[in-house]
Amino acid sequence: MRSSSLQRKLDRALGGLLITAGAAVRRPRRIPDTASRIAVLQPTAIGDTLIASGVLAAVEHRFPEAEITVFHGPSNAAVLPLIDARFESRMLSFTKPWQALAALRAIQPDLVIDLTPWPRTTALCAMGSGAACVGYDSEGQGRAAAFDVAMPHLSSRHELENARELASAVAHGLPYRPAIKTALPRPAMVLPYDRLILLHTSAGGSRRAEKAWPLERWAALARRLHDDGFAVALSGTAVDIGDIDQIRTMAGLSETQAVSLVGRLSLSEMAYVLKWSRCLVSVDTGVVHLASAVDGPVVGIYGPTRSHRWGPWSARGLAVDSPHPDAGYCSLGFESRPNSRDIMNAISVETVHEAVHAIAAESWVRTFERSVLPAGGARERAETVEDGPTREAPGGDRPAATSNRS
Repeated sequence: MRSSSLQRKLDRALGGLLITAGAAVRRPRRIPDTASRIAVLQPTAIGDTLIASGVLAAVEHRFPEAEITVFHGPSNAAVLPLIDARFESRMLSFTKPWQALAALRAIQPDLVIDLTPWPRTTALCAMGSGAACVGYDSEGQGRAAAFDVAMPHLSSRHELENARELASAVAHGLPYRPAIKTALPRPAMVLPYDRLILLHTSAGGSRRAEKAWPLERWAALARRLHDDGFAVALSGTAVDIGDIDQIRTMAGLSETQAVSLVGRLSLSEMAYVLKWSRCLVSVDTGVVHLASAVDGPVVGIYGPTRSHRWGPWSARGLAVDSPHPDAGYCSLGFESRPNSRDIMNAISVETVHEAVHAIAAESWVRTFERSVLPAGGARERAETVEDGPTREAPGGDRPAATSNRS
């Protein structure tokens, strides 16, 4: 849900008052033992959706016969086909809350689960849905009264732990893990996975500029990695093409020495590349969580946010946090500081370069072991590098890009 600055201010100014007023007249409900229709509200970014995907699996486990509808936004639509759970998806704009509420009430849900931690808009829609409601009690956000069951959302723990807490409200005792499909399509383009380092240089959304690491440092890192013998690739969206060109120019690298992947991969193909490359290096954005979801090697760079909240969560992840004293000011996503550029500037090329080498070396040892010596001694095709680990990464089944399993 990419809302404007004015909409966020209105949400903060009026949302809490409306929740308090609505809670005073709303009849409390309990989570039903059985449910025919369940609505899940998740209109936010790709990373948030990946982390919270385990909640969908928990809902399906608890209510195997229910019709589950995920109300999402345009910014996270592409990641839904990667989630390994049974649900229907529907795009909905919560920036027009009266329309969102009407759409929510139209499906007559028995249970509504709000996966967002701070917008009062989604909490108000859940509260007005006529169903039992589950959501986050986020620190200082005045949302708890909107829900029949409000689980604590804490800034002192990783967002994965917050999602686990929310999932426990509907499926207590079920082990929590993000629910991501394991069959990923291999891209048509040939990539040197045994040497491939991906650099993802920018974040999306309203905090793009604040999370940015200077282009000249990306260029210096790219040059060092190229000189180390790695194959460098740059990823991002169409708005990053100009930055990618500048990075290559400053690094003195040609288009073949630093390949741009912009516009050449679907999200599921990107997941495949992240799983089998030597390392991803990225600022705090959704691709870090996509790499974590497929257990890919990743180095995350953090300034406004802190890795203890949003860092890589796979076994092959490492975070570089800014040493600046004002680092970590952004907890829920809307906070800002005028000196954000100083915070990211405090992260040195040397520190990131060392982290990449630590992860790249470790990731290739693990990939080699998994590829050549699979569990049980049998050579399993789905996890085997064809013709040895220095050749090509394994093939993958091509799941339907527009539907989830039924």
